[in-house]
Amino acid sequence: FNGVLVTRELAERIGPVREDFFIWGDDHEYRLRAEAAGARIATVVDAVVRHPSVGELGMPMAFGRTTYNHSPSDLKHYCMARNNLVNLRTYRGPVHAAAFVAKTAWFYTFTRPSLGRLRLSLEAMRAGLRGDFTGHERFL
Repeated sequence: FNGVLVTRELAERIGPVREDFFIWGDDHEYRLRAEAAGARIATVVDAVVRHPSVGELGMPMAFGRTTYNHSPSDLKHYCMARNNLVNLRTYRGPVHAAAFVAKTAWFYTFTRPSLGRLRLSLEAMRAGLRGDFTGHERFL
């Protein structure tokens, strides 16, 4: 994770990080699981975390009304699309999951047109819905 600290008690209560999420969203899923277990979440606003910039994360879209985490890496994108959809469906519900699918379709249709990336996104999302967390291995 990027600067996250958890107590031993919390880690023992909610279990380990999901290995199957691999490279994207595992930290977010762990936080969501911690919140669901009643953990207190806090941010140390004076902390300094150094993390390399990756691609165009937070790229503006939809006339500047939202952003999308576009990564030039097919591996990272595949994991992001799959894992984010699973997190949204599990912790926020089907409406939020459907909104993410629509957002991805918008981004790769209008903001950064790419039929190949749209296909990869949908493939990853289908895999996540099926519970298949092995598709990223072909990019390794």
